[in-house]
Amino acid sequence: MIFGFFGIIILWTINNFYAPAEKIAGKQEKLKTTGPKSTEESTELTPHPEKQLPPAHLPNEKTTTLYVTADGLKLREKPLLSAKIVTKLALYQEVQYLNQKTEEIEEIVFGEQKIRDFWVKIRTEDNLEGWVFGAGVHYYKFKREM
Repeated sequence: MIFGFFGIIILWTINNFYAPAEKIAGKQEKLKTTGPKSTEESTELTPHPEKQLPPAHLPNEKTTTLYVTADGLKLREKPLLSAKIVTKLALYQEVQYLNQKTEEIEEIVFGEQKIRDFWVKIRTEDNLEGWVFGAGVHYYKFKREM
């Protein structure tokens, strides 16, 4: 009697939770045939190209907080010394590294030192984006002697 009760529970569990392949295939067929009948009824969202935000503005974007280590560090439109200056950053100003860096290392005279580093793309708290020389930002607050 006890085995019969447990046997029924096991069969019920198998039948309800471990569906045979035929049942699954039948349900998938029903799903395929119950969708929109024409492209006008389609509910698929396709964003308008002009209204798409650039990758740096995505809500789930991964960024890293860095701090400016050189007072007056120049935020530039492009990763070049000759590029237009967007703004000057204050010492210890918090910025977000946007996970983009140049492929090539560049050597720049930084104060009295020659430093080799990448250019990195950042965003300020005012949502200004641009490029800074990598030696001008760091994970920790400290003042780079120039």
